[in-house]
Amino acid sequence: MATESPSVEVVDAGTVLRLVGADGSRVSAHALWLRDRCTCAMCRRSTTNERLLDQAVLDPTTVIREASLSGADMLTVAFSDGHEWTAGLVELTAQIGAGPVHPMDGRTRWPLDSFSSFQRSSLGSDDAVLDMLERFRADGAVVVTGVEPDEDGLRDTASLIGQMQMTNYGPTWSFEASVDPISEVESMHMLRVHTDLPYREQPAGVQLNLAISVSSEGGASTFVDGYSMAEVLREEDERAWELLTTVHFEYPYLRSSVRLSGGGPLVGRDGEGRYGIVRRAPDLVGSPRVAAEDTEALYAAVRRWGELVDDPAHQIHVALRPGELVIFDNHRLLHGRTAFDLQPGECRHLIGCYLEMDELRNTTALLRRVVQDGRR
Repeated sequence: MATESPSVEVVDAGTVLRLVGADGSRVSAHALWLRDRCTCAMCRRSTTNERLLDQAVLDPTTVIREASLSGADMLTVAFSDGHEWTAGLVELTAQIGAGPVHPMDGRTRWPLDSFSSFQRSSLGSDDAVLDMLERFRADGAVVVTGVEPDEDGLRDTASLIGQMQMTNYGPTWSFEASVDPISEVESMHMLRVHTDLPYREQPAGVQLNLAISVSSEGGASTFVDGYSMAEVLREEDERAWELLTTVHFEYPYLRSSVRLSGGGPLVGRDGEGRYGIVRRAPDLVGSPRVAAEDTEALYAAVRRWGELVDDPAHQIHVALRPGELVIFDNHRLLHGRTAFDLQPGECRHLIGCYLEMDELRNTTALLRRVVQDGRR
């Protein structure tokens, strides 16, 4: 039977705190973990959240002498070292009771019909920019229209997120299609979906592509959600999914002035199990580090992964017009383009840049605080 209000118990000779919610739910925390979590002025610097209490010197024999609730909101804990801490119950309970993290972690599961679109002139307020960044996190990409079709327009829009990242292409990149291309990206051919910079240990997470001029026929940008396709594979064949998310692939990138060789699983996960960095570049990928007994199963998983991400039924096509810009998650989405034909007098010209994902996360967190404070 559910209790009428939250309650707290100290059990196991003071080593464990048990919180019983009003709905009867129970979560437990060890005394040592609670002592480490203390955010009082003796343990944390309030201005920067810097730690003043060294984890390495915590007394391993710490126990809880007393614990009490103030209403339904605050928990006070007295420890055996004489320290006392009062904490918000809701936040603390969420941290104690946090279960396994789903790999998608709140991202939209595709299929998705289209990306949200924002007018550049409408992104003048914190609320509007935060809305755009929240849609980016959920869906993997957003489109911004009404951007000046030049490098100043690109830089102006990127500045809403943070500092541009320098790569082996420089701070920005530019390419124009040619009837006599040097590389495949400058051709008029279809480009298979891929992620950029997979040969870096930490590929740029945010990519901006701005259309300067485009062909009248074809050339739509193609996107597919690597996270959603990984979920499809997991539901089909968990062993294949496990290999795809754990086996390391090398990505050697050798050019006259560049020697890089990063890598990782084709679909990476972070330490808590969330999907992380997706790497896919069929023309650049090296050999996997795989045990002999897993080799055949791995290559079967790679084939199935290719079928999923290359299937047009799983893809979104965005036909950018001059002054339209797409911001997408290069850790999550694979991108390519459809084939096109240049008519006499036409030119296909796109420019772009990269930002670190930390820039976007930082800006999002700061805007959330500003917007929340403004609504109080």
